[in-house]
Amino acid sequence: MIPYLGEYRYTVDNAGRLNVPAKFREILKQGEASSDLVLIRGLDSCIYLLPLSTWAKFREPLDDPVFHAERQARWFSRDLLAGGSVQQPDSQGRIQIPKALRDHAGIEDQAVIFGHDNKIEVWAPERFDAYRQAGATMGGTLEEGAAKYLLVRTQRQQSEGGPHDA
Repeated sequence: MIPYLGEYRYTVDNAGRLNVPAKFREILKQGEASSDLVLIRGLDSCIYLLPLSTWAKFREPLDDPVFHAERQARWFSRDLLAGGSVQQPDSQGRIQIPKALRDHAGIEDQAVIFGHDNKIEVWAPERFDAYRQAGATMGGTLEEGAAKYLLVRTQRQQSEGGPHDA
């Protein structure tokens, strides 16, 4: 799978439509059976745009009966999907972002579209910039963050009996 990478800033029109970058539309065309995108509330007050293959993997834990046995898990599932939508870019490459999702993310007339590997995130520019700024002081340098991630990943794999390389 070709990853979604890059940061783009676009205007959101009065109807709540947002352009999906041509680069992302091309990746979607090449790597997916459908150009449909599942739009849901993302973590950290963004919106996730998930290609159907990513959505299928993402929702697996949400379908687990054990997951649904817990009240808090059911709340999380419902809250995550509230205002969700399935959209296909129109002939001009735009998707309609439902008002509930725009409200969740604080998006008004501008948005940041951020490629995050297997998904696309949509942010209000001021929230995205503040998040990036806060992240710079949260965990040290990029190198320190990568080292911590790789250490945790390696420890998890070792405890699960999986591969021991990073």
